Amino acid sequence: MKKNVLLMSCLISTATLMLGQTTLNIKVAAALDDHMERIAGVNPQSGGNVGDMMVGSTVLELGNETSTTNPRLIGLRFTGVTIPKFATVMSAYIQFTVKGTTKNADPCVMTINAETAVNPVAYTDNAMSISARAKSVGAITWSVSGATWLTVNSAGTDQRTSELKTLVQPLVFAPGWVSGNAMAFQLKGTGSREVYSYEGDPLKSAELVVTYSVAGGTQTTTTGMQEQTKQNAISLYPNPFKNSFEVNVKMETASDIQISVYDLTGKLVEDKLVKQAAAGVFHYNSVSDLTPGMYFVKVKTNDKEEVIKVISE
Repeated sequence: MKKNVLLMSCLISTATLMLGQTTLNIKVAAALDDHMERIAGVNPQSGGNVGDMMVGSTVLELGNETSTTNPRLIGLRFTGVTIPKFATVMSAYIQFTVKGTTKNADPCVMTINAETAVNPVAYTDNAMSISARAKSVGAITWSVSGATWLTVNSAGTDQRTSELKTLVQPLVFAPGWVSGNAMAFQLKGTGSREVYSYEGDPLKSAELVVTYSVAGGTQTTTTGMQEQTKQNAISLYPNPFKNSFEVNVKMETASDIQISVYDLTGKLVEDKLVKQAAAGVFHYNSVSDLTPGMYFVKVKTNDKEEVIKVISE
């Protein structure tokens, strides 16, 4: 049975998403989309200086060239990432394939950052082509281990990074993100592992694997007062707001509810999960003291999601 709900707002932009999942598998697709840079700690006597790019390498050396010397910064760029704006990233990781086994050195621990650019360009052979780029403040740690690193061409869970969805989600929420943009990541760390680069074998190059909730429906912009018809109606007011806002979710049946607030950079600034909220109207008051600016409030129930743009004065 349909319910009519009056949404009072000054400016509300919503994107209604039908739940479901899509998985993308995107390999590095060009020689300048994976690159290595010599970074602080390099031994000049072994050839090269800090900032030099390692041109034409058929292997990517994760960590160091040897167990403790000549550290590398790896840049990986993936093109054609067709994640819709505001989609929910369920999981994300990068898959590698073992190229060599003679340089394995433990402990091998990698730090992974995303580049903050929403559509990064390809790397070049110019000095510091990777390190000069802005990267995320947050980073993911990957402890590289497993017996399959002793076998060339292994490409299993041992060669898979830790969960990267907290790096990918902010990019999808960032201003300027468009489905089909590129994403880029930087890796550096201790120890050593050798994996295929694009020039080593395009079929075994690094692969970004992302699962996200499928987007559907339409996006609408409303001003003033609008009447909408929905089975699970969601409203937010006041908008603009000072200090706090209220979210009301009207549900026909009991449902989990998650309310997440993101700033313009895609950073999660508030998050609330309620399991099996009762049928009827669920009320939520924001508890964060948000600085003036624009935010995105994502409301997720068992059968839908809605993203609402709000302004803090």
